[in-house]
Amino acid sequence: MVPARVVMALQDAGWTLRSNIVWHKKAPMPESITDRPTNAWEPIYLLSKNTEYFYDAEAVKEPSVGPKNTRPFGKAKNADRNDQGRTFTYSSKRNLRNVWQLGPEPYRGSHFAPFPTEIPRRAILAGTSERGCCPVCFNPWKRVVEKKHISGVYGDLRKRADAPGAVTSKTSVFRTGDAVETRTAGWKPTCNCGESHTLPCIVLDVFGGSGTSGKVALELGRRGVLVELNPEYCKLAKERCLGEPVVRKLIGQ
Repeated sequence: MVPARVVMALQDAGWTLRSNIVWHKKAPMPESITDRPTNAWEPIYLLSKNTEYFYDAEAVKEPSVGPKNTRPFGKAKNADRNDQGRTFTYSSKRNLRNVWQLGPEPYRGSHFAPFPTEIPRRAILAGTSERGCCPVCFNPWKRVVEKKHISGVYGDLRKRADAPGAVTSKTSVFRTGDAVETRTAGWKPTCNCGESHTLPCIVLDVFGGSGTSGKVALELGRRGVLVELNPEYCKLAKERCLGEPVVRKLIGQ
């Protein structure tokens, strides 16, 4: 229960727990035990220092799991069109869920348990701005999202929602058969500094390990700061991060 105790201590220090994410391991480490189940999951906690904070939900959306009779984007007959003539159908993506089923990835270094790159990728995409941050106050730029309401795309789902015992809201897709499509229209600052250019956002990992977070941060156009006590792991992290094209370009290799 050490992770939970850390979260409780952070709550006492003023942090807010926003989500308890389950990392469901496809290939968990084997355990030589016969009196309890083998552990196949780990918690990932999303905490915030303030009630209002940056979170880019659009950047980490996952594919929708819709009914078989729906059509992909731009293919529906008689679909609504916006002013630019773009065709909208059902939303092809949905909000990220808090159960992440991820498996191990190959790694040749001497670190016995590097976590999948998908874990920091999702955290970095959601917690930092793709556009960057203000060079004066370092507040991130926010994505401007346009939404289009689509009527009746899910067809006979409204019939299923009216089945005896079904409990849904009046706006639920299972009652109305409607959907919403979103797209990124641009970016805007979250400060009043007036700067038009940005700096890459910084990712901090206080348990750097083999450098997975730093490597992914560089791949996504961010900067990484890693803290690690083990000198051997520091070497691994340095090798992994120096191999990234953006770093090699910066150091003239």
